[in-house]
Amino acid sequence: MSETIQLPPDLASSLTVAINTAIQSPAAQNYTFEIAQGCTPSVLNNMYFCNAASVTETYGSSSTIPHADSTGAHVDTNDHVDTNNHVDSKLVHDDIPGYKPLGIPHTDTTPHDDTSTPHDDTSLPHDDTSAHYDTPATTVGGIICTAKLSQLTGCGSLVISNLVIPSSVDIPMPPATGYSFPFSADVSFGSALTPSFDISVQAPPLPAATDHSSVAVKGTTGTMAGSISLYCTGNTENKAPGYYASINSITVTLPTNVSSYSNWSGIAGALISVGLSDADALNLGNALLKTVTALVNGFIASETEDAINGAIPAPFLACQC
Repeated sequence: MSETIQLPPDLASSLTVAINTAIQSPAAQNYTFEIAQGCTPSVLNNMYFCNAASVTETYGSSSTIPHADSTGAHVDTNDHVDTNNHVDSKLVHDDIPGYKPLGIPHTDTTPHDDTSTPHDDTSLPHDDTSAHYDTPATTVGGIICTAKLSQLTGCGSLVISNLVIPSSVDIPMPPATGYSFPFSADVSFGSALTPSFDISVQAPPLPAATDHSSVAVKGTTGTMAGSISLYCTGNTENKAPGYYASINSITVTLPTNVSSYSNWSGIAGALISVGLSDADALNLGNALLKTVTALVNGFIASETEDAINGAIPAPFLACQC
């Protein structure tokens, strides 16, 4: 058995106010999360990415010279030689003739000594004349470019409008638990989104040139989808009678071509000055934009939903049913 009921005429406006108020509440604005493990904690209006969003492109041909040995194996130039032998010049010890009867001490008349110099080495100890070392491998030619998103500000200015809900619903009676139906809304931002990123350009074997830049994204739009649940008196979850809301998804539409961002011409000029063509600079920017868009509509959207859901009043609108 079910019953068709008319939804309150102010349900859409009440939920719009509740969500926008929740977004700007301290609970949502101060909600912290890490986009990359060990990175600076982010909040909705100031996000840090560390190495979570980066792209690397190589333009032009390159070749690698493998490592090689620049000298031969080590060689000994000197042998180890003794120049003096150990020789005795005096007679060996002798006894005084005739004095060997029993009881007479045994005496040497001539001391025993060495007159020649003890042996020594006159030639140098052996050494190496050619040490063995490697000439390292090197890459020559080609231009290696890396662009990395480092920070994004402005997402905390999220605003919803044009919330749409059904005019009436069929509710199973009695509703032992909550009965849910969908809602949708448009998304915009009260201030520009500003992504900042680091760019590294290297033409091996020369050292890399780096730059830190940011662009402002105005007029960013998107959509939000969620559900509204009605709980009536006597529900088994013991919730206060009224309408509850939960955001299920947020999708942001960013410009698909980086040339539409403010300040891109200045960034492109810097890339071109170090050897990239106009087309290569644009390809690098668009590749980064694709990575950023996927991250914003993936992990960041999920964290934003959690932050807002935790701040929406429950229920956002009371009812009698």
